[in-house]
Amino acid sequence: MPTDLHVQGAAPNNAGTALGVLTDIDGDTRSTTTPDMGADEYVPLTCFGVSGLGAANISDVSFDATWSSNNSTTIGSQVRYRETGTTGAYTVVSSTRNVHHHFWFDGFYELRLLCT
Repeated sequence: MPTDLHVQGAAPNNAGTALGVLTDIDGDTRSTTTPDMGADEYVPLTCFGVSGLGAANISDVSFDATWSSNNSTTIGSQVRYRETGTTGAYTVVSSTRNVHHHFWFDGFYELRLLCT
């Protein structure tokens, strides 16, 4: 039997029926008119990850990364990287461009979108 009753996804948000239960499993106040389905009152995520991640113009020292956003309010991107074989801090590059970034060395890369 599941023990984590926290809701995930947007579909159950405000889709429940008011039954007179005033607090959820975390002690948060429940809506008296449009509660969330289940035992948890929550606000769904509004920023989703990237899709369609691709690479082009690949050489020994660089490549261009492209991606698609599944968000209607994407305002930019943030790339975190560290050169392969190192254990130091990551370098973080933020950009208002949200579909392309040029990389110039062999390394470990992560990408996240910035949303409103």
